[in-house]
Amino acid sequence: FPEDDQVSVCLSYPFKGQSITGDATYCHETQQTKKLQLYPILYPIFLNDTLRAARNKKYFFISSRLRVQKTSPRASCSRWLTSRHLPSSQADGMIRAMSLTSDNPQILIPDQWHDYALLDSGNLQKLERCGPYRFVRPEPQALWAPRLGPDQWQADGTFVASQGGRRDDSDDAEGGGWQLRDGLPADWQVGYQNLRFKARPTPFRHLGFFPEQACHWDWCAAAIETAIKAGHPHRPRILNLFAYSGIASLHAANAGAEVTHVDASRKAIAHAFENRDEAGMQDAPIRFITEDAARFVEREVRRGRQYDGIILDPPKYGRGPKGEVWRIESDLVPLLDSCRQLLSQSPLFMLLTIYAIRASSQAAHYAMREVMQADPATAGGVVTSGELALAEAQADPRVISQANFARWQPAV
Repeated sequence: FPEDDQVSVCLSYPFKGQSITGDATYCHETQQTKKLQLYPILYPIFLNDTLRAARNKKYFFISSRLRVQKTSPRASCSRWLTSRHLPSSQADGMIRAMSLTSDNPQILIPDQWHDYALLDSGNLQKLERCGPYRFVRPEPQALWAPRLGPDQWQADGTFVASQGGRRDDSDDAEGGGWQLRDGLPADWQVGYQNLRFKARPTPFRHLGFFPEQACHWDWCAAAIETAIKAGHPHRPRILNLFAYSGIASLHAANAGAEVTHVDASRKAIAHAFENRDEAGMQDAPIRFITEDAARFVEREVRRGRQYDGIILDPPKYGRGPKGEVWRIESDLVPLLDSCRQLLSQSPLFMLLTIYAIRASSQAAHYAMREVMQADPATAGGVVTSGELALAEAQADPRVISQANFARWQPAV
């Protein structure tokens, strides 16, 4: 089969090892009441003998009888492959490649928003609804034409980028400012699931939150709730670095976690306090700290503190409250390494999101993977990566990537 065809593999023999799950196309087959899940294979693998391959220092088996289903725009077919032997070295290499790339990259799109929608995009802009109001913001990836008419692009606020952009290292590399309709309130309430918080136009063209990160909020909450149900030894402790307006912190606390929220910006911390009050979570176990993230982590390592989950959303460039300078190109990997040292003996996750950097999601993936593999305590975990994206709220929606991410979880 051509390499660009997606192939789903279904075992016809009872699975003898650890179950391995993937997020792309795959088949399920139940044998002896046991559901089997296998990574998709994006190229042909012909096996006649059972192959044993190492993955994260554990072993799993692939049966000699594989039912392979090919899906392509032109045709669909399935066949039984039992006819060809591969040298073990060649088969091992293909399995190693599969384990590195099969579930990666992912494109995550939130689908539970009611107070936010990407209405349309085009001509290097995007039209969004945030609560009852509409906004137009720059979107350099929207190379196509808008689908909605000019009357529907009438907005309550438009961010106008400065001509030529700014050429410094700030997080807001584009510069510019808002043109807001008279009478637009300074802020207003929006919600995600049962969480309420405040939205507002900010000088950095944001609206006080990042809607694409809802996928992360739900993922973290699921890990926290699962750990609590499984009898985690204590309330999961989550560290949120570069935590901005606090939605991820509030969502994690709402799921049952104890959260330490760290941001170098006093304005961001003040906004996070407002969101806490808006959500009615004044008594939630959240500790708000105004400090440089890297300096805070170094101190926590010296103190021997531990966290069960760590969330990082670093800017490309930033300054701490005492003039500390952050550059993601030079400072990210050392920070990830220090964060790894903060993980507890019963860790849940480490989550990295990267905006405003000219790199693919693979940069985040391998930065995370190399750091986690350096320690035997975390080397057996699984790293997945990809892009956070938004999809237009219309038929045949176009999808716009917003950020890269990498996630680490312990092996199940």
